[in-house]
Amino acid sequence: PVFPPNALYEPIISFSLSQPVMKNMGGYQDRRAVKSAKLGALAAELTAQRQVEVLVYDALEQYWNLVIVRRLIDARKKSVQFARQFLDTTEEEFKLGTAEETDVLAARANILVRDDDLKGLREVERGWQESLRTQLAMGPDIYIDNIEKEPPLIDLKGTIASRIGGALEMRRDYKASKRELELRDVELAVAKNERWPSMDLYSTLDLNEIGGSMSNAWSSVNSPNWTVGM
Repeated sequence: PVFPPNALYEPIISFSLSQPVMKNMGGYQDRRAVKSAKLGALAAELTAQRQVEVLVYDALEQYWNLVIVRRLIDARKKSVQFARQFLDTTEEEFKLGTAEETDVLAARANILVRDDDLKGLREVERGWQESLRTQLAMGPDIYIDNIEKEPPLIDLKGTIASRIGGALEMRRDYKASKRELELRDVELAVAKNERWPSMDLYSTLDLNEIGGSMSNAWSSVNSPNWTVGM
């Protein structure tokens, strides 16, 4: 008959194993790919942190420039006040006849010069404040006040070489460059491994049995079929 009167069942359980023996031997390239991804992510993170630091440092620099300009403005205000007092004294002496008219004119010119310097410093203060306000994304209605009167000074210790080395180790862009260099080394090692030809050692194991009933076929799955190749 074309079709057998009784159905036959053939369950098969198969296991397979493949292992590269040349290119990507022992998962060499796979591990290097994971390491490359980690180094790339670390370099990107350090670069982003460096960009944040640059923004913070720029804001700090503008802040201290604003502080110094305001100290200069305070000093210039006192200078203008002294110049006005000197003019009053010179005018009194001119009335008494102990000062010349040229002395009065010189005192008035001195006030104009110092007042002009004060106006210039106010423009500089406005420029630094606008720049800092833009850096910090503040509105034009916000006044930036300062509490500190002068920037703190740090006593640097050690040799110049040690200070330069310590400064480099603190720079995140330097660390990011080192991670990128390591990444290039890993990529070079992967590229060298790519020169090897592909050759895989593989093996399979099939367990099967033929039976007239499904339960008998599954319970007797013990006929091995081995395959080993390269």
